[in-house]
Amino acid sequence: EKRGIMSRIKGSSDYKIFSKCDIVIEAINTNTKTTSINIRQEVFKKIEEHVCDNCIIASNTSTLMISDLSEDINKPERTLGLHFIAPVDDVKIVEIVKHAKTSDKAYNTGIKFINMINRTPIHVNESAGNIATRMTVPMINEACNIFMEGIASPSDIDKAMKASFGYQYGPFELADKIGLDKVLRWMDNLYQEFSEQKYKASPIIKRLVRANHLGRKTEIGFYRYKNNTIVEQAVTCAQINNKQ
Repeated sequence: EKRGIMSRIKGSSDYKIFSKCDIVIEAINTNTKTTSINIRQEVFKKIEEHVCDNCIIASNTSTLMISDLSEDINKPERTLGLHFIAPVDDVKIVEIVKHAKTSDKAYNTGIKFINMINRTPIHVNESAGNIATRMTVPMINEACNIFMEGIASPSDIDKAMKASFGYQYGPFELADKIGLDKVLRWMDNLYQEFSEQKYKASPIIKRLVRANHLGRKTEIGFYRYKNNTIVEQAVTCAQINNKQ
């Protein structure tokens, strides 16, 4: 089955490959410390140059505004957001984001596509962070505050949240799985948009990212990992406070 799936996936650096597509989803991943809005805007423009008039152009971004990404293209009404929530292999819903200029035709096509891939569409009117990311960021930040105050360890905070609310991952496990560099970008984008303290990145997140302790992908974040499995807690309150 895996080989069959992989045989249907093709890679190219030539935008002409999109000429016959009905829908194109921008899902770039950058290592920039600042917002990726300019990069994504350029990708949108390049896509539009090569697709047919009826092609839908979507973005997987969760914290940038689709209306901002599409402001320089000729047909912004063809654009929308299709946010596949991490971890994508576990979460069976997709946030479909409609901005002020999104046409009903484009929106309905997006819904049809989501249904075709056996996911459930969640309808969202445009707002930075949509639903899931806006709820997740303050939870991770507050977990960091509880940890920094010496109230509980990351592992105990994660255990409490999973046992109390049935979460699959606690806030620290989730942050490590997403990638702390990505979490930091989410926080910076939301803080820039709303200027609310609950979105301002915790100092712990910033320190770990500076140290390149990004979570599972570097095998160290709030936890240490081996073969994608938690081995031990990687940080203590004393270590964090000593670095202040």
